[in-house]
Amino acid sequence: MKTYTITAIRTQENEGINKEQSLNFFHNGKVDRHDNLKWNEGSDLPEQHMSVKSARFSLCAGGQLKGATISEMLNDYFARVASTTFAYVTCDYIVYEMNAQEFRAFLERFGSLERESSRNGGKVKIKAKSESKAMLEWFKERA
Repeated sequence: MKTYTITAIRTQENEGINKEQSLNFFHNGKVDRHDNLKWNEGSDLPEQHMSVKSARFSLCAGGQLKGATISEMLNDYFARVASTTFAYVTCDYIVYEMNAQEFRAFLERFGSLERESSRNGGKVKIKAKSESKAMLEWFKERA
């Protein structure tokens, strides 16, 4: 796992988009519009084949992963995901860059199964917990 700090670029109200754009600027020197590519069709940072995540992220929309347990759903996710590198950007813009095995371990520890709202279909998805002291310690131990 690699770790580094990036400069915050805040062009949007959505902090997740700001973190993605900040990481893109760090790696590629540009701030692109946020895309709506599906997790299995492309990456947030195509040049790095990188998926970018931050606090309380949803791995993908509900109902897109096969399986009844988090382990089964993660097996399906990693069999089909387009990205090969995964980055978690903290509230302080510290980046923890992971490979698939490290990201899976993170999801097993800090992810949970949740239902989307009934307005969004009520299907089950994997959602990360809020950024916590325990999460940051987990990252620091592995970086």
